[in-house]
Amino acid sequence: MRLVAALVGVALFWAGGAAGAADKCTAAKLRAVAVLEAAVLRCLAKVAAKADSSDLAACETTAASVFADAFTKAGLCQGTQGRCEQIADGCVAAVAAAFADFFPSKCESAKRKAAGTLAAKLLACHAKAAKSGRPLKSACVERARRKFDGAVHRAGACSDGATPRTLVEDTCVTPAVSPGASGTVTGACPNDAGTTTTVPNAATTSTSLRPTTSSTSSSTSTSSTSSTSSSVVTTSSTSSTSTSSTTAISSTTSTTL
Repeated sequence: MRLVAALVGVALFWAGGAAGAADKCTAAKLRAVAVLEAAVLRCLAKVAAKADSSDLAACETTAASVFADAFTKAGLCQGTQGRCEQIADGCVAAVAAAFADFFPSKCESAKRKAAGTLAAKLLACHAKAAKSGRPLKSACVERARRKFDGAVHRAGACSDGATPRTLVEDTCVTPAVSPGASGTVTGACPNDAGTTTTVPNAATTSTSLRPTTSSTSSSTSTSSTSSTSSSVVTTSSTSSTSTSSTTAISSTTSTTL
C-alpha cells in the first residue's frame, strides 16, 4: 500500500508539473489571431464573389474589434497586440496577392475562405498544445490540411500561388507561434520589438488592422491608411493587379475593387 501511495504521489507530482507548463494566455492569443485572420479573409472572399468592396471596411472593422476584445481578455504573456495584428496583416496580404483573379470569381472566393479556415484550424491546434502544455498533435494538423486540400480542389482552377497550403502555413501560422522543445508551444507572436513581416508585393507595413477611412470623392472612393499594403483588383479583360491588404481596398471606378 505504501508503494502504491508513493507511486500515486509521483504521478500527481508529474501531472502538476505538466499542468504548470500549460499556458492559457498564449492559447487565448493564438485563438484571437486565428479569428482575425479567418474573419478578414472571409471579408475578402465576399469581395471576390461579388466584385463589390463597398462593405469591406465595415467587415474588417468588425473583425478587428472582436480581435481586440479577445486579445485584451487573454492576459499578460508573450506577444503584443500590435505584433499579432502585424502578423495577421501579413497573412492576409500574402493570401490576397496569391489568390487573385478576375472578379467576380466563385473560385477565388472559395479559396480565400478556405485559406482563412486553414489558418484558424492550424492556430487552434497550436492553441490546444499551449493550453495543455503538451506537444502539438500531428493528427490535428493533418486533419486541417486535408480539409483545405479538398476545398481548394473543389474550388476549381484559379490563381492560388501554386502552393497555397504552404503559403498559408508560412505566412499565417508559423510567424504567430513560438515553438518549444518536442513540439510544444511556448508563446504567441514572437519578435515584437522592431520587426516587420515581409509579404509578397507588400509596399508598406503596419502594426494595426483597424481601418481609418477617408472619403476622396462623392461616393466611389474609400481609402484606408492602416494596412500592410494597398490592394487593387481591376476587372479589365487585359490586366489584373493585386497587391493585397487586410484593412482596405481602394475603389475608384465601377470596374475597380
